Amino acid sequence: NGDSGAFAALYAQYAEQLYRFALYYMRNPADAEDAVQDAVLQAFRSVSSLRKEDSFRSWLFKILCNVCKKKLTENKNIITDESVQDNPDLCNQESPGLDHAVRLTVREAVAALPPEDRQIVLLSVVAGYTSAEIAAMLGLNAATVRSTKSRSLARLRTMLSEECKNG
Repeated sequence: NGDSGAFAALYAQYAEQLYRFALYYMRNPADAEDAVQDAVLQAFRSVSSLRKEDSFRSWLFKILCNVCKKKLTENKNIITDESVQDNPDLCNQESPGLDHAVRLTVREAVAALPPEDRQIVLLSVVAGYTSAEIAAMLGLNAATVRSTKSRSLARLRTMLSEECKNG
């Protein structure tokens, strides 16, 4: 109902997840912050179009997905090994049991996935959405999401196991 305090409280619940998703997607802290800021501003301006309050989280992530996609297309942001290695935020303590090198290797493998596959994996693994929720957000069939996720995770396992064999 236009209550900015209520919107801020809802946003606060998801701020960290939104930033982490954008950081994985954009591969640069400044770009991730910009994407989250743009998505939140867009969401605030159009919050009246939200039909169900229960859908706030998925609605917000859908907006963020679209903003990230648009920014990458506009910027033609190329992921390089240097941008990954020089980016300490990509190796934060979200997985304290893993050392820096392992986290970096995982992120590089995720970055190697095609953009749509990476988006599906991130929405599932990082943001915790089900295949049905991801399908609704991206306008895909749930079976397509499941098969893409399965294929992408298998590809990640293969890449990571080869990396382990090589040192």
